[in-house]
Amino acid sequence: MEKNCREMVHDLLEQIDYELRSKQREQDFSRNRKMTFKDLMWLMLGMDKESTQSALARHFAKAEATTHISQQAFSLARKKVRWEAFRELFQTSVIGSYNENLEDWRGYLLMTVDWNHIALPPDPALREYYGSNGHKLSAVTACASMLYDLMNDIIVDAQFEPLKVDDRPLAEKHFEALAGLGLDLRGRKPLVIFDSEYPSKELIKYLQDKGIKYLMRVREGFNAGIDRMREGSEKLELAEGIPVRAIAFRLTNREWEALITNLEEEEVEEAAFSELYYKRWGIETKYNQVKQKLELENFRGRLVENIKQDFYVMITVSNMMASSLREANR
Repeated sequence: MEKNCREMVHDLLEQIDYELRSKQREQDFSRNRKMTFKDLMWLMLGMDKESTQSALARHFAKAEATTHISQQAFSLARKKVRWEAFRELFQTSVIGSYNENLEDWRGYLLMTVDWNHIALPPDPALREYYGSNGHKLSAVTACASMLYDLMNDIIVDAQFEPLKVDDRPLAEKHFEALAGLGLDLRGRKPLVIFDSEYPSKELIKYLQDKGIKYLMRVREGFNAGIDRMREGSEKLELAEGIPVRAIAFRLTNREWEALITNLEEEEVEEAAFSELYYKRWGIETKYNQVKQKLELENFRGRLVENIKQDFYVMITVSNMMASSLREANR
């Protein structure tokens, strides 16, 4: 039986811990030290809404240890782990999640891409690296972007970048990361829903060339042919070699909505698109969860490396919680 999200995270940490001990890296993490690599990683995954000192006390009490380490020693231990290790842990949670029994929509895995501002501690080094936002550029801020599986509550990929990075290149990074995971989607294809901030000829051409199915909301002025449409569906070319299917419909407030897609009529009928597009609202709920309930913006470190560590810890925790919920529901 294939291992689920939580089992794969556990096995990866066990494997790395074993390799460190077998290489006898006494200077970093070993069984002879007060906190092993595995201990450190599990501690960070379990630090929920409490101070670092409280989390350390809980960890050593649970282990029934007679000694414990200080908050300063914990900070030094974190410095020995690159942030990419936490991203790999997150990617392992994704692979394990897709080993589970998941829902689809007519054979498609409904995904969406969206970005969000993430407030950071007011540290000069963080301001220089990530940038700032708000009144007089006073708020140190980063940009997070997620590729999110709407029906199964899985963060499939996440990028954490300075404010200056544009959302469309981040979207392409998501699909490169998805391809690199080598997931077994069991014959199902991703169908990615974008809001009106994303449409561009370049991104649409990229998705077309990669064979990725998409649905995008477009604003007035994006294309004259679409602007002339009212209700109905029509095929047109945005530019040479970029054919799209445009769908227009009236909202309940009497305004018009326009969508474009590369789904053919025999794949999805016109009447399904208005309801399908609004499924993307799930990512707004997800950002609210990781920012409010998981306190993503409650960063424990003040270094660029620490911030990236904390970010990937929280979204790994989010995937592990979703895996537990799916198991409980079954």
